[in-house]
Amino acid sequence: MIGVGSGLYIGCVSDLKDAQSLTDAGVTHMLTVDSEEPAVPGFHTKFVRALADASTDLPSRLDDCVSFICDALSTHSESKSSAVLVHW
Repeated sequence: MIGVGSGLYIGCVSDLKDAQSLTDAGVTHMLTVDSEEPAVPGFHTKFVRALADASTDLPSRLDDCVSFICDALSTHSESKSSAVLVHW
């Protein structure tokens, strides 16, 4: 998991198994771009089905993904901030 901005991380599916790193980073939301939706209880999630071939139309889903990230990062209180992990 790599921090790319304030509260924004990029990683891979194996990062979902590192509960301590997710907690330390304050991850509250996950955007998954993959062929299968992972089970990640306790997080706010968005799933975008994508196959590793030319038939996947990711640009048509970009606005939804950006909205999810922006909404997540603006969802915080004085005592708790939000962070998003985008992974594939």
